[in-house]
Amino acid sequence: MTAELVRRQVLDDLPPLRAALAARGLSLGWAVARAGDAEHVDATPAGPSEAQAAAGMPPTRRREFLAGRWAARRALRAAGGPGGEIGRAGRRPLAPAGWTLSISHSAGLAVAVAAPLGRHAAVGCDLELRRLPAAAARLVLTGPERAWAGDAGTPGAEHRLLALFSAKEAAFKLLCGLQPETFGALTVARLTADPPPAGARPRAFRLRPVLPAAPDPPGMPDLPGAPGTARAPGAPPPAALVRVSAAGDGVFCWTALPAQALSGPTVGR
Repeated sequence: MTAELVRRQVLDDLPPLRAALAARGLSLGWAVARAGDAEHVDATPAGPSEAQAAAGMPPTRRREFLAGRWAARRALRAAGGPGGEIGRAGRRPLAPAGWTLSISHSAGLAVAVAAPLGRHAAVGCDLELRRLPAAAARLVLTGPERAWAGDAGTPGAEHRLLALFSAKEAAFKLLCGLQPETFGALTVARLTADPPPAGARPRAFRLRPVLPAAPDPPGMPDLPGAPGTARAPGAPPPAALVRVSAAGDGVFCWTALPAQALSGPTVGR
């Protein structure tokens, strides 16, 4: 299937997904990174900050970056937020004051989730439309998670690997987006999942951060930790409930921390 057909298939799935997120106080936006269409609005910076950030990028990365910014603007505007340029904090998008957002892109399609901080303290999303090599996906899975996903060639194994990989990406983005004044800025070394029952199609994962001081889960390779944030010392790190939605033949994963749930042990709805 060509990239264009993949995008068309996913674009058909996004409107009902937008309605589902809206029911939870979340706004979904999207944009297409069009090759050879530099004049399209999705390929233009919204201000000098975005123009400077995109200037040194290779063409494909530039298109994805700018499409992601337009997806974020559409998500913000749909929720009544500002529609200006989106800055950066390192590699992460910098949400306007009073808002939280997350951006993802795959196969030339960008998506973004946004919400006012009065409703959600942080959000995270991840879009995966391309198959992942089993070896690459398994680098982030624990031994029990690999056993749940199944060996290559096992019916449904490819989808389970993709879904769990994407869920961990969404959870890391949520943790990275938490405000340092509310959650101490620490590094999350791993995320461990509670997979659904064997053979079940994944609809959600509950992911628990593992701090660097804690021992790695059984079967986890010795890999560099991923950046994130967790609760300040003395309080347990939050778990994230990540929803899994179909996006064509791929997956779209998303999670959110309701503002009123900051004191609870589990985040996400």
